[in-house]
Amino acid sequence: MISKQLQIFICTRLIFALAILLIIPFYDSRTFTWVDLNLYSGEFGKEKLFWELPNPLFSALARLINYTPSLIKSWYFIILSLFVNISVSSFFIYISTNIHSRRASYFYSILLGAHPYLALYSLKLDTSLFAVIPMGLICTGVLLRKWRHWTLLATAFFSLFRNALLPMGWILALKEYRKLKLPLHSIGLIFLSLSSLLQFNYAIYYIGQNFGCYSRSNISSWLNNQDFGLRLSETLSYFFTPLIHLALDLGARESIATYCLILPAEFASILWIHVVSTICFFIFHGWLFWRLFKYIYYQYKVDKHSIELIYPLAVLLPTLYGAAHMRYLIPLLPMLLLFIFQIRSPKKAVGSIS
Repeated sequence: MISKQLQIFICTRLIFALAILLIIPFYDSRTFTWVDLNLYSGEFGKEKLFWELPNPLFSALARLINYTPSLIKSWYFIILSLFVNISVSSFFIYISTNIHSRRASYFYSILLGAHPYLALYSLKLDTSLFAVIPMGLICTGVLLRKWRHWTLLATAFFSLFRNALLPMGWILALKEYRKLKLPLHSIGLIFLSLSSLLQFNYAIYYIGQNFGCYSRSNISSWLNNQDFGLRLSETLSYFFTPLIHLALDLGARESIATYCLILPAEFASILWIHVVSTICFFIFHGWLFWRLFKYIYYQYKVDKHSIELIYPLAVLLPTLYGAAHMRYLIPLLPMLLLFIFQIRSPKKAVGSIS
C-alpha cells in the first residue's frame, strides 16, 4: 500500500518535472543536455571498453539500454528516468515517515518533490541518482538504527556507477576496519578496492584538471592581476579555490561553472531569473548545511553515531579542486531536506533543532 506521503511526493514530483520540461525551452534553448553521455554510451570513444571509463557500470548500463544523447529527450527514457528517480527517492519518504511528525512528513514530501533541480534531473538517468541509496543507508543507520551493516557494501557497489562515492566509501571502510572480516564488509571492501583501481587515473585527472571559469589556475591568474604577485597568488589560490567551489556546489548551474556567472542568452535568456535563482539556491542550500551541522552538534551529546551524518558530505571533496556545480549536490539534497524539521529518534530522545 502506498502511503499518503509517497502519493504526495509522486504527484508533486510529476507536476514539477513536467512543468519544467514544458517551460525550460523558453529559458534555455538547449532544453537539457548531457555532454558526458557521449562517452558513457559509446558514441564518442567507441574503442574504449566500459571498464576503462569513469563510472564503468553506468557506462555498461547506458550501452545496454542504448541510452544516447540523441534519445535522452525521448518519452521512453523520460518516463523511465522519472520512474527510477521516484523509486529511489521513495527511500527518503520512508525515512521521513519514521522520524518526522505526520504533518512534517507531508511537508517534506512536497519539498522533495518540488525542488526544481531535483525535478529537472528526474528527467534523465544521471549518475548522481546512484548515490542516493548509500546516503539513505547512512541516514537509516543513524536515525532509525536499521540496515547499518549494508552501508559499506552499497557505497562500494554504487561507486562503480558514481565515483564521487569513493571518498565516503573509504571513510566507512576505515571506520569499520574491525568488521572487515564479516562477509558483507569483506565483499564491500573488494568492490571498493576494484572501483578505486579502475578509476584511479581518472580521479587524478579530475582533481588536477583546470575546469571552467573558476578553476584554480584562473583564480591564481586573477589574484596575480590584482598585484598579489605570482607566488602569493599561487599560494592563495589553494585556499580560495575550495571556498569558491563549495559556493558553486551550493548554487551554480554547470553552465556557470563553465562560462562564469553571467551566461550567454542561449543558456539563460532571462537574466534576472538566472541571477535570483542562483542566489536563492545558494542561500537555501547553505541554510540546509547549517541545519545539518546544528543537529549533529546537539545530538552528538546523546548519540555519538550522529557524527556519521557528516560522511555523505565527502562526495563533495573531489569538487573542491575539480569541477564544481550544483549537480554534485543532488545526492545530498534528500538527506539535507530532512533536517528542516524536528526529528524524532526511535528512542524518542533526539534533541530538537527547531
